[in-house]
Amino acid sequence: MATAVARVGMVKALPGIPYPLDAAFDGSGTNFAVFSEVAERIELCLFDDDGKETRVNMGERDGHNWHVYLTGVGPGQQYGYRVHGPWDPKRGIRCCPNKLLLDPNCKAVSGAIQWSDAVFPYRTDKPDAAACSSSDDARLMMKCVVSNPYFDWSNEHHPRTPLEDTIIYELHVRGFTKLHPALPPELRGTYAGVAHPAVIDYLKALGITAVELMPVHQFVHDRMLIDKGLRNYWGYNSICYFAPHNEYSSTGDRGQQVQEFKEMVYNLHEAGIEIILDVVYNHTAEGNHQDPVISQVKLIAEPWDAGEGGYQVGRFPVNWSEWNGIYRDTMRDFWRGQDSTLGAFAGKFTGSSDLYENTGRKPRASINFVTAHDGFSLHDPVTYEQKHNEANLEDGKDATDDNRSCNYGVEGKTDDPAINDLRARQVRNFLTTLLLSQGVPMIYGGDEIGRTKRGNNNAYCQDNEISWYDWEHADRGLLEFAIKLIHLRRDHPVFHRRGWYQGRSIRGSPALDDIGWFRPDGSGMTGEDWQKGYIKMVQIFLNGDLGYVDRRGEPVRDDDFLLLFNAHHEDTFFRLALLDEKHPWEIVLNTSTRIENGKEGEKPSGPASVKAEGRSVVVLTRPCNPCGPTGLKTLVNAIHRQGMSAILDVVYNHMGPEGSYLRDFGPYFTGRYRRHGNTKKRTPGLPMGRIGHASHNRGGGKSEIRNPKSETNQNDQKSGKIPNGPSAQRQRLGHWNLVL
Repeated sequence: MATAVARVGMVKALPGIPYPLDAAFDGSGTNFAVFSEVAERIELCLFDDDGKETRVNMGERDGHNWHVYLTGVGPGQQYGYRVHGPWDPKRGIRCCPNKLLLDPNCKAVSGAIQWSDAVFPYRTDKPDAAACSSSDDARLMMKCVVSNPYFDWSNEHHPRTPLEDTIIYELHVRGFTKLHPALPPELRGTYAGVAHPAVIDYLKALGITAVELMPVHQFVHDRMLIDKGLRNYWGYNSICYFAPHNEYSSTGDRGQQVQEFKEMVYNLHEAGIEIILDVVYNHTAEGNHQDPVISQVKLIAEPWDAGEGGYQVGRFPVNWSEWNGIYRDTMRDFWRGQDSTLGAFAGKFTGSSDLYENTGRKPRASINFVTAHDGFSLHDPVTYEQKHNEANLEDGKDATDDNRSCNYGVEGKTDDPAINDLRARQVRNFLTTLLLSQGVPMIYGGDEIGRTKRGNNNAYCQDNEISWYDWEHADRGLLEFAIKLIHLRRDHPVFHRRGWYQGRSIRGSPALDDIGWFRPDGSGMTGEDWQKGYIKMVQIFLNGDLGYVDRRGEPVRDDDFLLLFNAHHEDTFFRLALLDEKHPWEIVLNTSTRIENGKEGEKPSGPASVKAEGRSVVVLTRPCNPCGPTGLKTLVNAIHRQGMSAILDVVYNHMGPEGSYLRDFGPYFTGRYRRHGNTKKRTPGLPMGRIGHASHNRGGGKSEIRNPKSETNQNDQKSGKIPNGPSAQRQRLGHWNLVL
């Protein structure tokens, strides 16, 4: 279909091209393309700042793509579409040119819907009328915006953290930043707030590797909520999947939100933090197709929905991970002392193989969580047994009553020190279980500072202090505990294995399988023990020899760990399993608040038993090889897995007899540093056997790098400027920093 050149004001209309489906600015003008297989005619509607509308007929059509190119139209231009065609609601066809439509592929949206009966294409008094509504809704509708596609991604580096090494932090852009004391008021509640150094420094210190953002696509606030004076806080009402939600922008909604969102992504990636988007597609008909882009990202399902057959945990295909709601329920039951939960606890702690192994998936298919936006925050399952959703104005009829929670004697806040101590311990137990389980842990944002939602388990409409993170009353002790726990997981691959436990010997000894289960008396768990519903205590041995190699082909070796779980309400003495006099167990973490119950860093003595307080976890370790190259390689491997280099401070001029110790690290050397006074200057990496030496100048003057075999160096030795012999050679090598 040919289209004549037309002019609309100062705008020239040209045929354009059918792709991409969007408003694509190229520096001179904008190509508009939209899909419809039922339209008979489509009008592109342009709006100025005063709301004045100019319509352009889209006369060009390729297949079902309608398109036009407008010269002189650029970023910031508001637009929408009017579609002319059949009105046949019984067939699902509702073309109504009186209603302004959004571009489903637009990159930015301005304004918000002003709710009125006029925004509906049908007559609210006669939904089955033969004609569509005659009222025009342009003044009430949000508008699409042409956005600037240009952004400097040249130095951007995607972290691409392996999924098994990922630690997810579920974050709400507005809720996290709204009350943050380090943010300027104008940045609170915005993408720029998340991108602020204070927030990024916090996330880095916490140790998480990815933030899962609650919906940031353009969404609308439901009419029902607006009428009640509430808002859709969660954002599960998306309307434009390619447009960042405009209310989270600190700079404006005429395309500025796109640039601000990209800046947030850039800054988080620069800090080594990935972004996972929470996308609600379960109300579309997208099917199971995976394109080349989608197949390369982390695909995580929230596998449940309302209605019959909506609960699909464990049923998604290969390449998908899933929020594991069964993990949540199991751990809550175990720690509140329910009978017959130890077996289920063991299965979920080791990655939920019953759900994922048979489909060829690995433990990373299980996204483990104890709390999430949908339900209590972590403070609340140990504080409330009943939901308290009065603020939702639904007469308590919304959300589940099955919270699997326990208040330990008082519903809500209390001044009883014993109850508060137990609640604090249970919060630490949940975090410890979560971070040490196989699979991928997801922390609900704010749990690490003890925030409460006041017993509301469905705060979807609470855009207020119920949902916003309460930084003023943050539990600093809990935050320190969470940071230590997260880094314990990151530093030790034994807690995030790539594959399943096999229950087989790794080091050739039947007593040292990849995993071991022991009773409190130190003897092995029997089949009969697992059937005893009253047993709520167990020792778990985790073998530090993981039985596979890393990306460099080196065996992955870690320290051994012994985990003591006591979900019983009384104190329990554990006689430690697998004792080794040469390598004794050492306590590295204890959720108990009693100092006498085994301090961190303490090596149990006497009969080698440890008392675990009622409802507590004690974590012990022993090094796989406390000295020599193997131990150092393990340390270096752990550092490399975090995306960092290790710098060895090597003092050659004070070393003992020469040996070949450092030759073991040849494959790891990536660069060298030499000192110039108190500064360091990078020098290129050299292969082993050709490492130059630094003549260390203690007076702070210029030092120099020399190759021991160089002609200049050999002449200096002959002339007496440089002493000869092994001892002299070490003195000449001096003080080095080696980058591994």
